[in-house]
Amino acid sequence: MRVATLRGIRRGVCVLAAGALLAVADADARAQQPVEPDPSLELPPRPREAFEPPDWAPVPDDLDIAIIREDEIPGQFRILDVELSREVDEELLGIIATLLRDADDMPYMRTYIVFYLPGMRSGERGWATAHFLPDLEVRFVEDPA
Repeated sequence: MRVATLRGIRRGVCVLAAGALLAVADADARAQQPVEPDPSLELPPRPREAFEPPDWAPVPDDLDIAIIREDEIPGQFRILDVELSREVDEELLGIIATLLRDADDMPYMRTYIVFYLPGMRSGERGWATAHFLPDLEVRFVEDPA
């Protein structure tokens, strides 16, 4: 009688173990399927924020500056996407970059700024860049065509 009970227990354990293996395999298969993002969980896009340089800054009145996106790790780095209403020269771009960097009271080891012109999309190739690594470097992005 004991042998039959042990066999029954063994069979039950084997069936239980096989069921657990199937459950794990099923969970792995579900985990490998692409998951569609839930639109209700996405943050709304940040509204464009107009940047007003100080009155003493040598920035022309006809130049509009808007911060499109801002990401940061406090004390480490700050990334800005900025739209300008028109093209400017390298000197003025450096002045604008310095004003944008100094507008935040938090000091950062590095600041990266990508400048866009009207009609360009944030996150794509910008018109120009300015980086403080820690010194200012201004570059105009070359057209790949």
